[in-house]
Amino acid sequence: STWRIGLHDGTIGAAPRNGFYFEQAADAATLRCRTAAGGAPSDEDAGVELAPGTAHRLRITSDGGGAAYFSVDDEIVATITRDLPAARGAFGLSITLEKTAGTGTEHALVVDYVYLLWGVSR
Repeated sequence: STWRIGLHDGTIGAAPRNGFYFEQAADAATLRCRTAAGGAPSDEDAGVELAPGTAHRLRITSDGGGAAYFSVDDEIVATITRDLPAARGAFGLSITLEKTAGTGTEHALVVDYVYLLWGVSR
């Protein structure tokens, strides 16, 4: 299966056109950090292998000035400065899981909690 978690506009079976998200693809050994703006994606390999049944803290922070920082267990694993979505409201908090192979076996993604903080300048 392939899963995506973050702020994005993707649906199951379709890659997001806008957003900031983590992706673990069925055919990939390591976690990917991705952004997309108007269908143009950018991604970086986090270099982290996620073991089934092991909890991790995933965090995405954007400085609003042209950079998105991706952290796994409080360590920054990627910084993306291109293809950052600019429009608010074009995407939202989303968790998707797509079964890409096999029959009869259930696939699950366990999420303990999700936290969204949107800061604005005054």
